[in-house]
Amino acid sequence: MPFYLTRFVSGKHPRIELSLEEYKGICEAQRGVQGILAIEERFNFLLGNYADFERTMLEISLEYSIFAKHKYSILTDYYYEVNRRILNLLAAGRLYLDQVPNELNGFLGPNDDAQQVFQTARAAQYDRYTGFRVMEELRNYVQHHEFAAHTVTLESWVDKHTREHRIKNTVASYLQVSRLKEDKKFKRQVAEELARANKERIDLKPLIREYISGLGQVHEAVRSALESSQRQWLRIIDETLRRYHATGVESMVGLRVAEFDDDDYPVDSLDIFYDVLDRLPWLQERNRKPTYFQKLIVTSEVRSEA
Repeated sequence: MPFYLTRFVSGKHPRIELSLEEYKGICEAQRGVQGILAIEERFNFLLGNYADFERTMLEISLEYSIFAKHKYSILTDYYYEVNRRILNLLAAGRLYLDQVPNELNGFLGPNDDAQQVFQTARAAQYDRYTGFRVMEELRNYVQHHEFAAHTVTLESWVDKHTREHRIKNTVASYLQVSRLKEDKKFKRQVAEELARANKERIDLKPLIREYISGLGQVHEAVRSALESSQRQWLRIIDETLRRYHATGVESMVGLRVAEFDDDDYPVDSLDIFYDVLDRLPWLQERNRKPTYFQKLIVTSEVRSEA
């Protein structure tokens, strides 16, 4: 049965006959690029939720520094808003960790090297970062028990290291270690690790930032494992589009590769999405530095005392 590259929209359109090898190569490339794009979208979704968390903490700190907002109802709103952001972030992290292996399996198969790279990188970051271990456990904890931030507080202090002795304001979200230790389903080793700090309350912000940094390291490892295949697949799609454009057709809407039966009826086909040629590189450039968030500080302080 013949294979063609053509548009599946109303009217008559040019057909380019393909060999079986060409057809399979284009299908592999399209599925591969779509799979890589899906992984990048999951990571972008994760970073968006992390940005929402940090933005919320900054907005509350700003309001606290300017307006008198100490009423119970307002403080309660802050408590639930912070926990909502943390819950969204935990869900986005688990979504990334659960769905990336499925995506890899979909376009590479279960035994590809990229699967092993992902699992190895995930295990390495779990071992490396306390924040990674804690947030992984908290995801199950908040699903079955209570919010991750047991307390949310507005805090101020005087920075005596500045000439003007500036007053600094922040919002802090705390875990209570004793409550985690009482929960029999919370991993005992992780709870004991937190207890070794000899603090009843542990600030969640550093742990969250370590978690996102760890996920960023995992994502960089996956990107590196897929880099060669991505380059090859993008080239094949670009060549396919150029080949069809050479027939004089301006629009690529509805472009597909298809297998036809003897009655000239398509029995199998796959869309060629040209938009991925722009979307994928844009996402990878946008999120090109996904690590070491625990070292980043956003501030409105004046850099110079002069």
